[in-house]
Amino acid sequence: ARLKPGQELRVKTLDPVTMTTADVHVRAIGRETLTLAGREQEATVLEVDVQGMRVRAWMDAEGRMLKQDTPFGWTLESCTSDEALALTFDSAEDGADMLRAVAVPVQGEISDPRECRRLTLRLNGGAVSSVAWNTGRQQAVSSNDSEVVLTVKAAEIPASRGPIQDDLRQYLAATPFIQSDHPDIVKRARAIVGDGVDRVGAVRAIHRWVFRKVKKQPTVSMPSALDVLRHMEGDCNEHTYLFVALARAAGIPAKVVVGLVYTRGAFYYHAWPAVYVGGWWELDPTLGQEAVDATHVAILEGEVADQLKLLGLMGQLKAEVVSEENGGTHD
Repeated sequence: ARLKPGQELRVKTLDPVTMTTADVHVRAIGRETLTLAGREQEATVLEVDVQGMRVRAWMDAEGRMLKQDTPFGWTLESCTSDEALALTFDSAEDGADMLRAVAVPVQGEISDPRECRRLTLRLNGGAVSSVAWNTGRQQAVSSNDSEVVLTVKAAEIPASRGPIQDDLRQYLAATPFIQSDHPDIVKRARAIVGDGVDRVGAVRAIHRWVFRKVKKQPTVSMPSALDVLRHMEGDCNEHTYLFVALARAAGIPAKVVVGLVYTRGAFYYHAWPAVYVGGWWELDPTLGQEAVDATHVAILEGEVADQLKLLGLMGQLKAEVVSEENGGTHD
């Protein structure tokens, strides 16, 4: 649009992977001279708002993006294809640095996160007020536009085993990324669960199989249950999508939960499944937990299209540990 400083533009974009649309607001805020690869280039400075996230970008007269700053602390610069291909993330430390860049910093510590039974946490920053924090395990004790104080409990296996109600049928349906009706998924679910097992036994069997069989491997891709079954590796998204597909194939309502989990001194963005067996039961096949600990803080439910809402929080959220309870002791 050849925006000049002081001009702005609103456009609607389509993501062909998730088949979702988003409104994008672009403002031209100035002109700058950049030095890239030893050469000076004139650029228009743009501020771009999309999915609750603000990005600053520098664009040349031909519409090429020269540089971008993101809320995650990353700066992206234009380079040649050869330079791009020369960049690798073979070392575990490089990958860990990228994960830390989007992790939520924490004031205070959690002494034994995997044994944490109850946690009170103060969260602030970003679009914190837009999140529906109250779930079966967690409750907002207080909240305002800028922060929320949250009490989170560890999950428990529901005692009741009631019938599957009609409003839960949506959690049995196949989707483009959770292909629970595919013959390979159905066959594997039957092999894992076997005959004569109740729903709790089936969930435990699927959980053990996914935890033991899927290799823990950082993955940069769109999560797909069928792809995970074929390649048997991935991170928390891959573990969760395969688990949910297998559970649905076994006739157990299941969904994807996305939020935070505490490890190595920070809260990292994480995904885990929940199943319905008379009540919702959250477990973590990536960490091998049959019932998630209290440091699993749920933010939203759903697949990739829903997870885009996290962009309004990433790089902006901060946390403070108010109190914790581990196995009956209070800190």
